[in-house]
Amino acid sequence: YPGSEILSICSGTVTKIGYPYASHLEYRYVEVTDHGELRLRFFYVLPHPSLAVGDKVATGDVLGVSQDLGKIYGGITDHIHFEVKLGNEYLDPTSFI
Repeated sequence: YPGSEILSICSGTVTKIGYPYASHLEYRYVEVTDHGELRLRFFYVLPHPSLAVGDKVATGDVLGVSQDLGKIYGGITDHIHFEVKLGNEYLDPTSFI
């Protein structure tokens, strides 16, 4: 649901806080890189106001809150998009959650 807290599922460093759409800058994403090359991206997450690139996060830390997708996708079920990359390869995120 929009406004639900989104928690980090690993410890690591915030490496990006970005915008998935150039035409809708209200939508955001947060990327956390573990202590290796594993990158976890949480899309449609409004970052916590105090979260910044370079911050260290622990498993369970609040990254932000989920966003309402109805503005750009009429009738879509609200959700976050979660992806996992190792280098340039996308991994099945199922084993991470």
